[in-house]
Amino acid sequence: MALVVCAACEPRLLPASDATDAVLIASPSPESEVREAIIHSLNEERFQTESEEPGFIRARFERGGRMIQIAVEYSGTQYRFRYLASEGFESQGQGQDLLIDERYHKQIKKLKKQIDQRLAGPGPSAAAAVGATDAQAQPAEDTRSEGQVIVDILATQGYACVAEEARWVCTPPSDPWPMTVSYVPENGVTTIWFDSYSTRAFAKPCNRFNAATKDLAKADHSFTASCDDAIQSFRFNTAVVYGPDLDVVAWAKDHRDRRSEAHSLLVSVGAIRQ
Repeated sequence: MALVVCAACEPRLLPASDATDAVLIASPSPESEVREAIIHSLNEERFQTESEEPGFIRARFERGGRMIQIAVEYSGTQYRFRYLASEGFESQGQGQDLLIDERYHKQIKKLKKQIDQRLAGPGPSAAAAVGATDAQAQPAEDTRSEGQVIVDILATQGYACVAEEARWVCTPPSDPWPMTVSYVPENGVTTIWFDSYSTRAFAKPCNRFNAATKDLAKADHSFTASCDDAIQSFRFNTAVVYGPDLDVVAWAKDHRDRRSEAHSLLVSVGAIRQ
């Protein structure tokens, strides 16, 4: 019996980035109205709002063994969907190169259509009824850990992050060198750690490179390079205190810049394998 392969039965994969283009709002609206339109559309499509902050909503859809996790960034003039994670959908690649089942795109297309219709505005009587209902809506309580908040912000910048026990491994866009994100709460203060690693020349004791690692340390201790004779890698660590004014994107870039500088210096003194 001949084996018949049904090409149409295979899921069609499309770039996840195709669904991330900003959608301009035809008539600029108060940010609160844009938020209401997004929340209403998410509810209509059975998405559950997981967390929210001004200009940012994180939501999840779960049904029949499938899960989608997305972020919505918005202002009074535009909104944008970003893919965060999924289960039960065929996919290939990661980060900016991620391809995902076209059903994901269809779901995002439905959300966009509902939001646009909502912002176009119903008639006066319907608008009054909508206003009475939506006025009762309150922002969802944010139950995320400090580490998850950091990872969600990085995801909006194109980082591909994977959870591993008490940390996340995040690969920046257009950069194959991953960094780990973790958080340490202590005495009412939470410290965020960005860590990267380079394989060292294992036959050489760490104390041979004390001068180099000392030169790399920042005066405020936010960046350090460390070596342990029992471990075959140098650790590059950025430590910053978590808070509402923390510029996550800037600190992640600072870590990447400094780890590159540290790597180059340690290569030049024979501390790191090429």
